[in-house]
Amino acid sequence: MSRVAYCTGHLHDQPLATVAEMARLAGYEGLDINGDGFEKSPPPHLTPRLDAHHREQARADLRDIDRAASALGANVYLVPDDDWRGQENLAYAMASIDLAAELGIPLVHCFTGRQAQSLSRAEAFSRLSDALARLCDHGAGRGVKVAVEGCVPHFIRSTADYLELIGNLPGADLRVCFDPSHIFLHGESEFEAAEKLIDRISIVHVKDAAGRFPDFSCPPLGAGEMDWPGLLSLLRGLGYGGQLAVEYEADQFGWKQDRMAAMLDARRFLRDQGF
Repeated sequence: MSRVAYCTGHLHDQPLATVAEMARLAGYEGLDINGDGFEKSPPPHLTPRLDAHHREQARADLRDIDRAASALGANVYLVPDDDWRGQENLAYAMASIDLAAELGIPLVHCFTGRQAQSLSRAEAFSRLSDALARLCDHGAGRGVKVAVEGCVPHFIRSTADYLELIGNLPGADLRVCFDPSHIFLHGESEFEAAEKLIDRISIVHVKDAAGRFPDFSCPPLGAGEMDWPGLLSLLRGLGYGGQLAVEYEADQFGWKQDRMAAMLDARRFLRDQGF
């Protein structure tokens, strides 16, 4: 049975302990914790740069949530134009895996970023494959799975991109952080994507969407154009038992909803679908 987590980026201005308590009160089992370090990302709740004292504080902050039903986002641009920055970002993702292992969090997910202007797609794909192979190997030695998320403006975004990337890494257990809104927003069927990727999906980001990239919005769950009841039914029918993580971004598109109300509404929506 899938467990339901809440993505903490929506509450980036609140302490992690407050976010964990809000999630618990709203009925979430775990957290998908913002540890991002990409350009214009909100301040992270967890970062591998934490010293020993703050790591112990993080452990206390997470005491009342199910860390086995949680994840850590380490979203940095793994293939930027600057090769030195690429090595720095890879080191950040590696250290995020170490932090996840230390805190008992079983999954770290990352994304690719936009297409580097100085590289061809083939070169960028090759570098990304090498970076993810290293991350998967690092995670395997620490009991942490590594997933990649394709975002609609990034150079990995479609089902075919995922499958090509997985095919490039035959010896790695690369997982998928599946955000069907990105699939929907560039006009691909999120249902077909789920069917083709199901064996690799370890976490599903649950948020709604309307329109098509670049003219789009992400309304509150159930208020957009996606068929989430149908997709959740499909995932259940396919035997999906990984995490569901509510990702609330409606406030970035003009919706002004009380934060706890937004958390409760999304949890109620999923409960109505049997989760």
